[in-house]
Amino acid sequence: MEMGVETMKKLFDNPWIYRIVALIFTILLFIYINQSQLTSTTPQNQEQTTKMATKTQSVKVTLQVSANTEKYFVTGYPEKVTVKLEGPSALVTSTVNTMNFRAFIDLSKFKTGKYNVPIEISGLNNQITYSVKPARVDATIQTKKSKNFPIQIVYSKDGVPDGYEVGTAKAAPSVVAVTGPKSEIEQVDHIEAKISVPKGATQTIDQEVMLVAVDQDGRQLNTILTPATTHVTVPIVLPSKTVKVKLTQKNGESDKVYALTTDTARVRIYGHTADLKEIEEI
Repeated sequence: MEMGVETMKKLFDNPWIYRIVALIFTILLFIYINQSQLTSTTPQNQEQTTKMATKTQSVKVTLQVSANTEKYFVTGYPEKVTVKLEGPSALVTSTVNTMNFRAFIDLSKFKTGKYNVPIEISGLNNQITYSVKPARVDATIQTKKSKNFPIQIVYSKDGVPDGYEVGTAKAAPSVVAVTGPKSEIEQVDHIEAKISVPKGATQTIDQEVMLVAVDQDGRQLNTILTPATTHVTVPIVLPSKTVKVKLTQKNGESDKVYALTTDTARVRIYGHTADLKEIEEI
């Protein structure tokens, strides 16, 4: 027992023992700290990886026109084009969600005529690359013209029940300004306000109706109408007329004279037009 104590005492008096123990603790502490840092930085690394990942996405974009719209009217170009975006995933996603860029054709330096021009893109982050389909489009520049036209109301009486009459349809406003290429304006025959009369309609119809500029063949023309709609009223009524009230004595005593009077001298009656023509008094 004394030898064991003596041995342990000599062992702890040896400075190398302390050095070895300190080294072991240092290694364990190093492993612990690095493991903690690895655990804490993993989400950040994942987030950074997500941001740096490349993403490709195509979107439909309205094609805008840069031109002297006070003087010219541009036609012939597509309404939308497809833009393919490629870049950091988060940046592409944000761009698609906000759509804070535009596709356009620049015709500001062109005069009347037909042209094939490239589609340009503005407002994109410089980390995003893009391609447009189609890359070029045709566009026709014509002299702009405006002219006022009266509105013609178009409807069918077929749905109105027999006996009812359709009065004069009215539009408010009754005149519309038509703007467009000079060639189209010269083809305008009239402005249509087409209203739908429901089957069995027995009451006046009030509708807000879209306006359309058409040529003499009924073909719709490429123009801008101001206003684009009008309020149409189509009166539907049951015919009526006012007739005299005739008082007739009945079942009176023969030896007496009766004087018949009434506060109602005339009344309004309703019915088919043909029947009303035959009635002058009741």
